[in-house]
Amino acid sequence: MQISGSRPGHRTDPYKLGLVVQGGGMRGVVSAGALTVLHFLGLRRVFDATYGSSAGAMNLTYFLAVRSISDHLKHFSPARAPCAHMGHA
Repeated sequence: MQISGSRPGHRTDPYKLGLVVQGGGMRGVVSAGALTVLHFLGLRRVFDATYGSSAGAMNLTYFLAVRSISDHLKHFSPARAPCAHMGHA
């Protein structure tokens, strides 16, 4: 679901859309979740410029490079957690 015409170079207004992703400790976890939501909303390719720092830069790189986050999320399901295999889940 990408918003029609909301891509760099295809907008009819003079504005540019930027994405800034912060990092550092727990903020890196939060920004990873936020970027996952942006991905599922189809907003991965709407930004004219992107900037990230620390863990935010790593999350942003992954967000921009990965074609399907859902394919990668299946590797992190609770059933695959070490404690789930040991009966401690």
